[in-house]
Amino acid sequence: MVIKEGKVLQQKQLRKKKLSSPAGQAFLATDESAIPKILGIAIGSPDHKILVAAFQAAGIENVLANNGPITVFAPTDAAFAALLEGTVENLVKPKNKATLGRILTFHAALGSYDVEHIVGEICKRSQSTRVCKSD
Repeated sequence: MVIKEGKVLQQKQLRKKKLSSPAGQAFLATDESAIPKILGIAIGSPDHKILVAAFQAAGIENVLANNGPITVFAPTDAAFAALLEGTVENLVKPKNKATLGRILTFHAALGSYDVEHIVGEICKRSQSTRVCKSD
């Protein structure tokens, strides 16, 4: 899926427009040569308003404006809503700016990682059988 000029393009439309998008990833393009920016995607997403507000409250929007490649583990507004009541409101207070910044930067990794890579790394470092196949 690619978001172009506010519209979602499906894979067959990508082939017609000669755009490409890695599987499971989206990017924002204003023209054929635009460089994707995660910040633009997050700002345009109806499901990531709290995430954008949190990055702004922490003063680290530049993390999402990086040319990348960058992988963001982006919690949705629904994920934030599942936190204990008052958690988000407390974290966005100016006195907690540094703590919020540290938490959010743990959600961004330089590089392009797909699900298989991430699960593989988790399995290398974990005894979890929940996401790892048993041999």
